[in-house]
Amino acid sequence: MPSKMPLVLALAGLTASSLFLTACSSTSDEASRQTGAPPSTGRAPAHWSYEEVGGPEAWGGLSEDYDLCASGTSQSPIDLPRTVPDLSDDVSIGTRVAPVTEADTGHASQVEVGADGSTVRAGSRDFELLQMHAHTPAEHTVDGIAPVAEMHLVHTSDDGQLLVLSVLVDEGSASEPWQTFLDTATGPDGTTSTIDVASLLPSSLQYWSYDGSLTTPPCSEGVSWVVFSEPVTLSTEQIARLDAVHDHNARPTQGLNDRVVRGGDAMLRSE
Repeated sequence: MPSKMPLVLALAGLTASSLFLTACSSTSDEASRQTGAPPSTGRAPAHWSYEEVGGPEAWGGLSEDYDLCASGTSQSPIDLPRTVPDLSDDVSIGTRVAPVTEADTGHASQVEVGADGSTVRAGSRDFELLQMHAHTPAEHTVDGIAPVAEMHLVHTSDDGQLLVLSVLVDEGSASEPWQTFLDTATGPDGTTSTIDVASLLPSSLQYWSYDGSLTTPPCSEGVSWVVFSEPVTLSTEQIARLDAVHDHNARPTQGLNDRVVRGGDAMLRSE
């Protein structure tokens, strides 16, 4: 096993307000917990979608707040190489059984995670799990091919930095742990449950990592991505359930530019 070096997080120079999604002022505190957003400045966000009108190609022109969607040079998602690079990064994941609540955003099936649900340690910084949401098909591609879905586990640190664990999904056997997510995220408003976060992860925790952005407006940069190379599987019926709620909610891949894709092998730790 190659030696591991701390995961380098290129997040300096970003404030929390530039990093996170903007929430409506009337629900700013709740939105902050659900999406990692800071309290709103009071300006209503511009409407965006995944459709032809207002879709990803148009995001940058919808609002000055979304300029990075068009002009950013460290945008996500990206096309990942078929082979994981040398395992030089080091991430550990502390997982618990977490309380979750339905929190559909109108753009993705999502659950909000209660306090002390799970943490990721990257270098000397800890990130707390805030929410999980789904994209169909996957946003990241591997050697040009998009898996059928992708699950994002969004974490934030005390100083307002973001790290996303990404779980790619292939069609295959049904997943009981992810069924709990589906039942909650696509259930009636306010549906609650508990999820064992460790059970959601693939058996191999090798991953690609790189410095990117939010994959939705305002496309803020400075987000650290950890994308597991081994996919989990969902059944045809489970994937159809996601599609029935939010079909094709995936941003196309963006240019890598001068960024480097790194590799690592995460560890689970007891908490």
